[in-house]
Amino acid sequence: MKLLSLILVFSWAVSQDDTVQHGNDTVFYNHIKFLEEQGDDKYRDYIITEYRRFLNIFPNSTFRADVLFNIANRYHISEEYDISLVYYLKIVMLFPNFKNPQIMTQIEQIIFKYEQSRYSNVADFINKEMRQARTEKEIDNLFQFLKVLSAFADDEQLILLRENIEEYISKFPDSINLDTIFILLAKSYEREKNFKHAMIHYLAFTKLFKESEQRPFVLMQMAGIFQNEFSEYYNARKYYKEFVTSYPKNEQAHEAQFKAAFLLDDDVSDYDAALVEYEYYLSNYADKSHAMECLKRIAVIYYNRENYPKAVEAYKRGVDNYRSDPRASEYQKEIISISKNRLNNLDKAIDEMVNFADYFPEHEDSSDYLYDAVENLIELNNREKALTIATKLKNAFPNSSNASKVDELFNSPN
Repeated sequence: MKLLSLILVFSWAVSQDDTVQHGNDTVFYNHIKFLEEQGDDKYRDYIITEYRRFLNIFPNSTFRADVLFNIANRYHISEEYDISLVYYLKIVMLFPNFKNPQIMTQIEQIIFKYEQSRYSNVADFINKEMRQARTEKEIDNLFQFLKVLSAFADDEQLILLRENIEEYISKFPDSINLDTIFILLAKSYEREKNFKHAMIHYLAFTKLFKESEQRPFVLMQMAGIFQNEFSEYYNARKYYKEFVTSYPKNEQAHEAQFKAAFLLDDDVSDYDAALVEYEYYLSNYADKSHAMECLKRIAVIYYNRENYPKAVEAYKRGVDNYRSDPRASEYQKEIISISKNRLNNLDKAIDEMVNFADYFPEHEDSSDYLYDAVENLIELNNREKALTIATKLKNAFPNSSNASKVDELFNSPN
């Protein structure tokens, strides 16, 4: 009875209070929320009615997204999933910046976790909207529904979804969202692993929508399909490079450039071309995430060609330019190994051992390299330099086992 009294008082207040009717959306919204939070389901219909009245009275209120969400939740709790889905989709459609992780979860649950007939009802809803859409806003609303549903359709529902998308293209050829619709269609074929038809639609996109903001995405998709599904590596490289040259400042441009280089290296074994592309990456995207990997790949190519000085040079660029990178210490180790075992330049190897300790004083191997440097210098009978490095070892790593035993090297017979 107490809650019923509150409802009656609230209804009377709303009918009498001109500020509620024409301006104070906060008062109206808070009253409805108060009633809702009492937790009595007997008044569910009344609360939904009041929320709908709110939407009519305050078409521009900042609470509109919250109101739609509350209505959707009410229907969801009552297991009226089709109606709740419509309201959830309206939120996604009208308020894309509305942050509530429950929305997408609820949409997914409705489409996937309840009986298949419910999706058919949603499809019927879309078909109805398709027939009725006339204004630009109605067409855009329909597009938003298709966009959201395409993200959740399972394999069996893809055909139905695709039919709706193709009808949209036929009915609204001048839609401002036609580029995205083409992408949804292509991606639906990708999900079925029908890459030939996906490629047909992506190629059509590149010819029809040359100025689309989504063109970079399409170029990357095409390159990936050519590389990973068709094994047409030079075609893949073509589209990676088109991405780079057309959109050099795009945040994914460096990724496209690295892939163009790596497929020449790893898939085609065209090492000369790969070297050119790796160097292009380093010239244009030296601050990006694949720079160190490019230098390693350059070093490996030269190493396999037995061009050891060039391999050392590439590793050295990594150490000098990206010393804070965790891989830099491994590159320095490669320099030491190549200098000693391939170039047979023990003096250089010793210098690089000392450099290792200077560059990476916190590394667990630093004292070992200084110890090895001392040992090698004594073998070369350069005791003066060995003594200098031994002193450096004891000062830099006084508590290490190497510091306590380095003096014993000088007592060993030559």
